Parts: sequence; C-alpha cells; structure tokens
Amino acid sequence: MAINFVSASTLLSSSILLLLISSCSSTSSGNVLKPEDRLHSGEHLSIGNYKFAMQTDCNLVLYENETVLWASKTQGVGTNCNLYFRVNGELLIISGLGSPVWRSETGGAYGNYELVLQPNGNVVIYASTVWSTGTSSPVRSIHAPPSKTLINNP
Repeated sequence: MAINFVSASTLLSSSILLLLISSCSSTSSGNVLKPEDRLHSGEHLSIGNYKFAMQTDCNLVLYENETVLWASKTQGVGTNCNLYFRVNGELLIISGLGSPVWRSETGGAYGNYELVLQPNGNVVIYASTVWSTGTSSPVRSIHAPPSKTLINNP
C-alpha cells in the first residue's frame, strides 16, 4: 500500500519560499545566503525593517530597526570575524586569525541549503528538497484540492 498526500497549503508555502529566494541576491544587500557565501565583518542581510549583521566586534545580530531581536553574544572574542554558511547547512563565525568563535550546530549532510532573512524578521535555514513531482506551476498547484491516492498491491 502506497500513500501520496500533497496539501495545497504545502504547495503554497513552497511557492512563496521560491519567490522570496529567487527575487533576492546572495550579496550583503539581499536577504539570502547560499552555501559557501559569507558575511564579512561589517556586512549584513536586510529586508524591510530587519537586518542580520556580522558586526565589526564579531557579534552576529538580528535587528528590527535599531532594536536587537537576537545575538550570538560573541562581541569582543576576536577581530575581523566573518560569518560562513557551509555546504552542510551550518553557520560558523571565524575570527580573522582563523579560529572558530561560534557555530549554529545545524550541520548535517551536504545539500542544497539556503539561509533566508524572511520579511517577518525570522532567519531560517532551509534544507534540500527531498521529493517533488517536478510540476511547479503555482496556479495549478495552489487551486488543486488536496490529493490522497491509495494503491493496493496484492
């Protein structure tokens, strides 16, 4: 017995994510990092009122306007730090001398990861697509009712 269930909300969420990712560059003025990208000391990602910054004091900080929402709390532990986004999905702050000072502990298998600073201020690491039908037409997918297929094999 095989079960195949795809909900319209899952397809809608995937379509929105693809639009966010494809409409932005991976430079410090965008809101996306791809594997092997990095933020140098003083660079940031931004979208709307939000900024995800690798500060010159080695602290990685998420701001809404001037308010700190989250920080790595690594200020002063090194100089000339860079934030690296590794091909295994892990974030790593490395000092100018090459010493690791912080890691996200999110590393896994090598894959197609992306870090996205979302319009709501949430910073998320997305992983590889595990399975897809390859039919990416958002109009057809969004309006299709949820499907459920049951196949009985004798």
